[in-house]
Order: sequence, then structure tokens, then C-alpha cells
Amino acid sequence: MRFFLTFIMLFFSKRSTVFFKFALLVKENQILKAQIRQHSRRIHVSPADRHFFTLLLSLYQRHENSLPSSPPTPSSIHGKSFASTGGPIPIVQGQVDLPAPLPSETSSSRSRKTIHSGGTSHMASLFCCDFFCVDTIFHKRIFVFFIMQTRMIVHFGITAHPSMAFIRNQLSAFMFDRIDTQVLLSHDNSGELAWFDYRSLSITQVKLPPYSPNLNAFAQRFVRSAESECFNFFIPFSLRHIRSIMKAYVSYYNHRRPHQGISNAFPCGAPPTPGPVRKKPVLFGLYTDFFTAAA
Repeated sequence: MRFFLTFIMLFFSKRSTVFFKFALLVKENQILKAQIRQHSRRIHVSPADRHFFTLLLSLYQRHENSLPSSPPTPSSIHGKSFASTGGPIPIVQGQVDLPAPLPSETSSSRSRKTIHSGGTSHMASLFCCDFFCVDTIFHKRIFVFFIMQTRMIVHFGITAHPSMAFIRNQLSAFMFDRIDTQVLLSHDNSGELAWFDYRSLSITQVKLPPYSPNLNAFAQRFVRSAESECFNFFIPFSLRHIRSIMKAYVSYYNHRRPHQGISNAFPCGAPPTPGPVRKKPVLFGLYTDFFTAAA
């Protein structure tokens, strides 16, 4: 594993910067090994270590004439030779049929009326969907489609060709056990989502106005979390590899990841119970999940 990581670093890094990166890795390994030997939960950085980091980074800044704002990740190194991950799918050109708002009515008020029409809350039937992109090591772009309800991911699919047929298959699977329930699905104006026939699957579409990511805030936040917490630390090899990573992250996101917006609770799953503390690796060892087991 160490040899493979070394090969990736040498393959994607400039020769002039390899020395600085390896020096930082060696020093970080020394600090972490000292933490393990001392059985300490906190990382102790001595004054000598701080001087070392300051000197090394100043030399690196002088050499590159620019100091990076954050440590490089595998995906950021890989992305230098390819377009950055994430972002919306290009919108298909065509007429967008949007209702003309009243002068005193804003997008926020229309959304509240949609959710609470007639005094009855429709939060249980309101879902949203979106895409984000992940690039493989072979410069192949893969699209991840997901459907979520508030903060919980209820369905996802992965493809290299986001066509109408792919959307139909994903929504058919999503509606398989929701045939007799009302489903309101909000989406943006990306091509495959804007022109799909939702009525054929008994889905009521809620088309959001263009350039209004704030009306799809939960989906936008999930895309950012998936990139910063998961895919920035992996360089996927294939569509199957991305599916495996996504499956592990969705399970972690729904059941074990605390969400600050709901007082650090989980979108689904039981709250912690008193008992001995256990731990297990998450996302192939990227994170460690601490939980209480029943006594």
C-alpha cells in the first residue's frame, strides 16, 4: 500500500516538489508514531517540529512562489491534469416554462406555499434529486445521481452516460415501493432532469427557478460533503470502484455521521445508548466511528 501511494505521488507530482512533500510525510509519520507510543489521544507537536514545518514551508513558498492554502489531496493532485470534479450538468438549451411570480411574491414565499399548501404539511412526500461528477484515474467522468428526503439519502445511481433512459430506471426503482403515495420531486434545470416526463411515473415535479441553489440547499450541501469528506481522498479506478465508495459513504452519512443542522443527530438510526464505547473503521479506514454497544 505504501509503495502504491508513493508511486501515485511520484506520477502526479512535479519532480521539483517531491522533496518537500516527502519531507513533510516523514515528519508527520514521526509525530504520529510518537503519539501511538505514548498512547495519547492528542497529537503533540514540539517547538522543534513547529520550527521544522515553518522552515520547510518557507522554502517551498520561495521555490514555488506561492504557498498552498490547504494540504494537497489525491483528488486535487489528480485534478490538475483534468477538469475539477463536481458541478452541475450543462443545461440543455430550450424554453423553460416558469410561472410568472406576482410582484409581491418571492421564490421563498412560493416554496413555503408549495410545502404548506392548504394548511397541510407535505414534508413527508417532498424529495429532491441532483447529479454530481467524479473523475477516474483514467480521466473518465462518472455521474452520480441521488435522491434525498431532507438530509437522508434514499436512493442513488451511477452511470457514465446520464441519459433519459438512466433517469427512468432510477426513478422507477425509487417509486417501486411508493406507488400509492404522493411524491413531490424538486430538481434544477439540468437537461436530463428538466425534460423528463415525471407524470408517467406518478411523480409531481417541482421545477426550481434557474440559478437558485438556495432552493435546493440540502442537495447542494450533500454534494459538498461527498466531495470534501469522501472523494477528495480517493482516486477511483472505475465505475464499480465509485459505486463501492458511494455505498460506504451513504451508509455512514445516513446512520453514523452527526449533522450539525439537527443538533448532531443522525438522519436515520437510533440515538446513542449507554454502554461500553466501541469503534470501527469507516470508508476503508478513512474515518473511525465511535459508538456505544448495548451492555
